[in-house]
Amino acid sequence: MNCYGCFKVQDGQQDFCSDCQKMLFKNQSMPALLPFSLEQYHEKLNGQVQKNSIGGYQRKAYLSLQSKKLALANWAKSQYVLKPVPDDSYCFKDDAPANEHLTMQNIQTDFRLAHSGERPDETRK
Repeated sequence: MNCYGCFKVQDGQQDFCSDCQKMLFKNQSMPALLPFSLEQYHEKLNGQVQKNSIGGYQRKAYLSLQSKKLALANWAKSQYVLKPVPDDSYCFKDDAPANEHLTMQNIQTDFRLAHSGERPDETRK
């Protein structure tokens, strides 16, 4: 099975390897399957002000770690950003997750950014 965070082949049944669990979720075991439905995701997005990224506009949801689960949260209290694959009108839909992963790896390397969950508080103002 491959880790959902780094795609490395791993032994065992967990969705994330121990390195990714430590980096992404403060060493907590976390399932890759989110504990809310697509409908709940869309309901939450309809009530939020959306933020734009440099590359363009893509709907995002904000997540926080609550009781050892990822939950939808507002931007000010978020620790993670969920950017789902665009709808069927996007012509490279199957490549979107790999493209996002590669982009984030390049940004982290090129700009020496902090790992997920380590966003400085001053960026929330």
